[in-house]
Amino acid sequence: MSEGWIPVTERLPKPDEYVNDFPKYYLVQDEFGDMVVARYTHSEYWQQICCLKPYPDEIIAWRELPEQYKPPKQNLAFADKSGLEYADQPTLQSAT
Repeated sequence: MSEGWIPVTERLPKPDEYVNDFPKYYLVQDEFGDMVVARYTHSEYWQQICCLKPYPDEIIAWRELPEQYKPPKQNLAFADKSGLEYADQPTLQSAT
């Protein structure tokens, strides 16, 4: 089995699970290899995050969503206006 993926033939998540008053979503893969974010409902179907109707294709596996990306803290002493950081402080070269 691929790391983190759970085949639906093995088990399903709890239906209509909530986290902090929001529906709990999962990354799911359908029979064609497409992946979407969806939740599992009490009606025993997967509901895609963008739609209020059942996902049309057969879901074969699911997994928890990954942790949210957290960008590294910027060293403001060396950041330019674009937000890019430099290993060393940038220096201007003369046009001679």
